[in-house]
Amino acid sequence: MGAIIPDPVTQRYWPRFPYAQVRARYDVILPMSYWTLHASGERLAYRHTRDAMRIIRSRTGDPAVPIHLIGGIASRASNAEVRGFARAAIAFGATGASLYDAAITTAGQWTQLSRISRLRAG
Repeated sequence: MGAIIPDPVTQRYWPRFPYAQVRARYDVILPMSYWTLHASGERLAYRHTRDAMRIIRSRTGDPAVPIHLIGGIASRASNAEVRGFARAAIAFGATGASLYDAAITTAGQWTQLSRISRLRAG
């Protein structure tokens, strides 16, 4: 069972989010880590993704908590930004990653996202 949670980096809507309690009840955490609303460029997409994963792991107290990142709105993301997102997901051990939503994710974006599944598979 997965818990879709607010973006841990911005924390505007729920500043005292109960990370540890969520971790105790769910198998995987799916942060709405929408860098597309806050940053642009490959480097900033990478940084936002990295920071989201670090925050979740720190606040759950579980360095191995499974995280499936929801990176942002596909129509607002460049292929380079998705590459930065995917690189961070790989570097920090995400279970998976996706964009919102599948219907508007472009072929180039799918190519970048597929890097994650190829790495996890092999």
